[in-house]
Amino acid sequence: MQLVALTIIPESPRWLVSKNRQGEALAMLTRYHANGDMHDKLVQDEYDQICASIHAEADQKSASRWSAFFKSKGDMHRFTICILLGFMQEWTGNGVTSYYLPPILASVGITNATHQAAVNISLQFWNLIFAVTGASTSDKYGRRVLWLCATTLMLIFLTTSTVMAGLFAEMNILEAGIAVVPMLFLFCAAYDFAYMPLFIAYPAEILPFQLRAKGLAVTLTTDSLACFFNQYVNPVAFSVLRWRYFSIYVGCLVIVLGLVYFFFPETQGRSLEEVARIFECPKVKDHEALMSDSDGSKQSSFVIKYEG
Repeated sequence: MQLVALTIIPESPRWLVSKNRQGEALAMLTRYHANGDMHDKLVQDEYDQICASIHAEADQKSASRWSAFFKSKGDMHRFTICILLGFMQEWTGNGVTSYYLPPILASVGITNATHQAAVNISLQFWNLIFAVTGASTSDKYGRRVLWLCATTLMLIFLTTSTVMAGLFAEMNILEAGIAVVPMLFLFCAAYDFAYMPLFIAYPAEILPFQLRAKGLAVTLTTDSLACFFNQYVNPVAFSVLRWRYFSIYVGCLVIVLGLVYFFFPETQGRSLEEVARIFECPKVKDHEALMSDSDGSKQSSFVIKYEG
């Protein structure tokens, strides 16, 4: 299915410009951003921005080297986010709830194999629904809003699950054990809504063209390392600590919430060139990225400074 879909996916206009195929890049922008109107002002502005940034980066031979991540505070900020995303994807509690659902259910009194399978299958459909919903609405609510809301809800639901699991384990309160199941579903819904669609989309939006592949490689590598840890540590830790192990991920969520609040800027509705301005000029406010033109409408305004 992926191979078939790839045949109809257009090339990135930035890649086309980097390969001196400007006509194809302009045609792509015209088709998808202006319904075929090549003289549309938005298309012309986007095209000029892309050409300017790609050519400026091409003039620097070191623009695509790994060392470019450490040339400025903005690039180091991007690099840090790429690393954080990899660990956030696996160390926010989803690793336990996804891979070790049967022992979790058994720990709260749901031991029947049929009941466990029903919960597991239902959870997969649940995840699909909310992942698609999150991907469909990310442009409406903004990336930063999704990150913050999802992480906050995950913290609430996982904390509640921990308390309920503890009440069942220590006080044999059956209702508390049953309550863990809907809390896990709500936790997964919050995770799916932001972490699933933004895991790849967000680093792609914050990285300049020349560093995008390397930045995504950093994110995927850290994700693999975090997943490796989960595969070998989680089963041992969960078998010893049982419900108490959830509290470790509650602590991780608190840390992640703080990191997202202080280090993750909003990228909604901005081109890569405008996002670059945010990272290079972190004190710039959102409204400063908009200037009124002569006819009273608003257009994007940005300044990119490249230093050798």
